[in-house]
Amino acid sequence: MRLLLDHHISPRVAAAFKRLGGRCEVTHMRDWHGGIYVRQHGEGDLPWLRAAGREQWIIVTGDRNTLLSDLALLNEEGGELPGFAAVNPEHLADIGWIARKLAALEKACAKQRACNVQVFL
Repeated sequence: MRLLLDHHISPRVAAAFKRLGGRCEVTHMRDWHGGIYVRQHGEGDLPWLRAAGREQWIIVTGDRNTLLSDLALLNEEGGELPGFAAVNPEHLADIGWIARKLAALEKACAKQRACNVQVFL
């Protein structure tokens, strides 16, 4: 399992997740592929969603609107879909809450393909 934290999620979630015993790979968007997709900000999400799908990432996001519609477009293209874990807006600033939810997600879905993980936290 690989978790990709998008720009809505604090990079500190990764360390909190590890302190809770999380074992899967957790990377923040700004560090993924040397930050190339952060520098594309404003150009749409499809390029990085395609890469995340090919690489089997589960995207942890606070974006419940744009991102999900872009995932629908990616599905229409027939590309490999990433998974997603959408964080409720009221918890976006709660690093511990997000880390605990991701630890539970890891236990529940560790053997799932990323594209089969589609949850609202």
